[in-house]
Amino acid sequence: MRRVLAIALATAGAATACGGEEADPPPEPDAASNPFSCQPPGDSQGQEIPLAVGLSANGVFSEFADGDTCPLVLGYQGFLMMVVELRASMPIAAEGICLDCVTTVSPAGSFPGTTQQAYTQFRVQPDETFRGVSSIVLGDKAQLLDLESAEADLAVECEGHGVAGNIARTLELDVPD
Repeated sequence: MRRVLAIALATAGAATACGGEEADPPPEPDAASNPFSCQPPGDSQGQEIPLAVGLSANGVFSEFADGDTCPLVLGYQGFLMMVVELRASMPIAAEGICLDCVTTVSPAGSFPGTTQQAYTQFRVQPDETFRGVSSIVLGDKAQLLDLESAEADLAVECEGHGVAGNIARTLELDVPD
């Protein structure tokens, strides 16, 4: 009972200032400073930007070339996912930017193919490129038994804030055990 009373008093006291007046609520973080916020990207027409797709290991980005192997990830719920890193050079002076990205993975084996559209947040890196991550759910591993070493086409198109870029690669899929 004492603990409940103490929590109730502490909660009531948190809402008032020292003079007994209502305290102002904390300010809402703006989208630019919130690493978990991704606002709609605005103007989609504009300057063409180079877009790269690949993976990072030990802080080093390696761009995929046609024919490279793309390891798939097995999620907690038994779904296979393709998790790729996107890199872009952009003429934008910001710590981060949100682009509207459409990712398409072609059919392969029993996988019927998929297209996913999502706002993707890109953050500036020490080398002045912007980095974003795209996770594409392929489906239940139990139903996609013939994906090992199958080839799939990956296409990514991103646009917004006056920039646009696209890239396509043919990749060999590596399914986890």
